[in-house]
Amino acid sequence: MFATSKHSRARTFLAASGAALAASALAATGTAFATPPRVTERFSPTGSEQSFTVPAGVTSVRVRAVGEAGGAGGGAIGGLAGEGGLGGVASGQLAVTPGEVLYVEVAAPGFNGGGQGGFGGGGAGGSASDVRTVSGGALGTEESRLIVAGGGGGGGGAWESPSTGGDGGNAGAAGGDGSFTTSGSSEAFSAGGGAGSFGGVGHGGASCSTTGPWSGTDGSGSSGGAGGEEWVNPETTGGGGGGGYFGGGGGEAQCMDHFSSRGAGGGGGGGSSYIAEEVSNPSYGLSAASVEPSVTITYATPATATPSASSVAFGGVQALSTVSAPQTITLTNEGGEPLALSATELVGSEPALASDHPEDFLVESSSCLGAVAYQGSCQLRVRFAPQGTGTRTAVLRIAGDIGAGPTEIALSGTGGTMPQGPQGPQGEAGAAGEAGAQGIAGNPGLTGTAGPAGADGAGGATGPAGPAGKDGAQGPRGEQGPRGLIATSRCYVHHRRSGRAPTCVVALPSASRAARVASLRRGGVVYARGSFARPSATGGGLVLKAGRKVPAGRYTLVTVSSQGLVKRVAVVVSGGGY
Repeated sequence: MFATSKHSRARTFLAASGAALAASALAATGTAFATPPRVTERFSPTGSEQSFTVPAGVTSVRVRAVGEAGGAGGGAIGGLAGEGGLGGVASGQLAVTPGEVLYVEVAAPGFNGGGQGGFGGGGAGGSASDVRTVSGGALGTEESRLIVAGGGGGGGGAWESPSTGGDGGNAGAAGGDGSFTTSGSSEAFSAGGGAGSFGGVGHGGASCSTTGPWSGTDGSGSSGGAGGEEWVNPETTGGGGGGGYFGGGGGEAQCMDHFSSRGAGGGGGGGSSYIAEEVSNPSYGLSAASVEPSVTITYATPATATPSASSVAFGGVQALSTVSAPQTITLTNEGGEPLALSATELVGSEPALASDHPEDFLVESSSCLGAVAYQGSCQLRVRFAPQGTGTRTAVLRIAGDIGAGPTEIALSGTGGTMPQGPQGPQGEAGAAGEAGAQGIAGNPGLTGTAGPAGADGAGGATGPAGPAGKDGAQGPRGEQGPRGLIATSRCYVHHRRSGRAPTCVVALPSASRAARVASLRRGGVVYARGSFARPSATGGGLVLKAGRKVPAGRYTLVTVSSQGLVKRVAVVVSGGGY
């Protein structure tokens, strides 16, 4: 028996290893020989109901259900217990509707129909796995089952050697007994339970002359019957019946009136498998005892209508009441399901645009009338026939069994004005009209007389003189400029005395007392320097001390006042110099 496992629902993308290589060759022909991509969802035992919602664009699924194997019986003191029967396998193709919900029941111990084995030694019957359209517990749930894989019967228990318990029956196909249903084999000849069949449940094993608790019970609807029990030797009880479309009967325990220390119980009957008439390509089989119960649902990926371009623009300006050259749109099916288009319509944008005018475009032709297989393609030819000027837009909406919903392609173009027709031939010149009569000339007007000249006007009187203006105020007195040194002097040489250097005394007027220092220069060379002596009645005296020989001649005396004023005075050195 398999322990209840955690729910597992895996999606697997299936494709042949050569599909990628074949795709390039198929694109040119549109004929799909590559294996279409498929998705498989696997449901494992959880002990509760699960569900599958059909994806958009999917109209057919392949269901494969695997039932649970029956449990082996128990043995004691060398008794050989019976083996559990194998679980069934049932599969087929279901036509479905996108959005439809299928309810999945995966066999697990104590869930979905396995019968209870007799206490002590009987193996439990295996539960069934099925797919139905009505949820479990709701009215009509069992009648809605489409594919059922029955469970195997439980093995009978045995006491001691050489006792051998009966093997549980295998799950049977619809309309027949379970394969290899075996009665218990022992000295007491305990009977095995009957298999569930297409017509009804299996009966419990009963070979004793008197009835009692050792008889196996009949199956009940989709549930297997319970194995019979033995009070003296519990190990000799019968196996439970397997669950299924109809459950198998429970195996008989060793009868008390046939008590034997070497007794053994009968195996339970296998449950029946089932495939509804509306399911195509049905298939039945048996699963190995080591295989976990499951339900797998496989379907081709939804069809696509993949366009060669997401938008189509008609270039230039198209004159009104004219039709453009066609543009071709290629649709490719990249899904495993065949692509069948149900509608091709021209609509406005969402949200609407002011330039939306679906009536300005038309689908000229289509090669997408039949189903388009995987990697196949078809074409639509679209034209632009503007009914107004300016920008014109629309949306080409392509609907069908497309998994992602309708395919939309944006269309645009520019409408012009009405086309100008050819110029007609020039008409004949009309006849010249008659000249009109000349009007009567009017009389000339009279010349008027000249008027007399006017007298000269008298001269105007002279106006009175205005009063004299007042003198303006005297402006402020300007500052007195610096006083210059004015001198025409001679330098008188004093001979050396007491070892002192010869000096040159220059007499200057008293106005020069503002000067402080002076230097005697010629040709950029300073010959003597000095300062003013104390003032006297005749003016300040300037004494210069020569730093070198001063030849007789003309020099420039440069004075600098205490305010930094510089003056230059011509000085003549006489007396032959010194």
